[in-house]
Amino acid sequence: MMYYLFLYIVVENKKLEAYRRSWQVNRRVRHHSAMILSINSIRMYKRHRFPPEIIQYAVWLYHRFNLSQRDTEDLLAQSGLEESYEAIRLWCDKFGPRYCQRLRRKHQVYGDTFFIYEVFVKIQGQRHYLWMAVDQDGEVVEVFLQIRRDGEAAKRFFRRLLHKHNGEPKKIFTDRLTSYGVAHRELIPGTIHDTSQHANNEGWIGFR
Repeated sequence: MMYYLFLYIVVENKKLEAYRRSWQVNRRVRHHSAMILSINSIRMYKRHRFPPEIIQYAVWLYHRFNLSQRDTEDLLAQSGLEESYEAIRLWCDKFGPRYCQRLRRKHQVYGDTFFIYEVFVKIQGQRHYLWMAVDQDGEVVEVFLQIRRDGEAAKRFFRRLLHKHNGEPKKIFTDRLTSYGVAHRELIPGTIHDTSQHANNEGWIGFR
């Protein structure tokens, strides 16, 4: 009799612990659901074991705190959700770009000050230049990969930047590459162009 009573107590305790964990997870999901995305498309989440709120929460954790997929797996496990890091990777690959598109559609305006850089990258042994513009809040306005960094490449990037911003910025910070001066004089002559040393480092720090 005592043995069965002991088993009953153990089972009930496990039920209470599972309920407590699920309640904590639901509370966290409800708290972050408005911050992540509220996508009502049921078809998008078809054939997934977890509900949309859990998937959104996992993708938000991975991108918001710059975690690895194994770290995200550990955080979910602490909340009572057992899912492999490989599933989290698939979630991020599938839903991350869609969440990003929805955020872009909801985005209102960028700042009026841009910090512009170009970074050397090698792709299949060939040097490319990754052009990037960040506003004063550290938000990426435009990223564009090109083979050259001459005046035509700078003007091409500035046209994309103006199209994305829907107007001319008030001020831009760049290094002393002459290509920036060419694009500035021809496309946005009314914008203040600051090329002082280390001036555009502030935007890079804000972005990081």
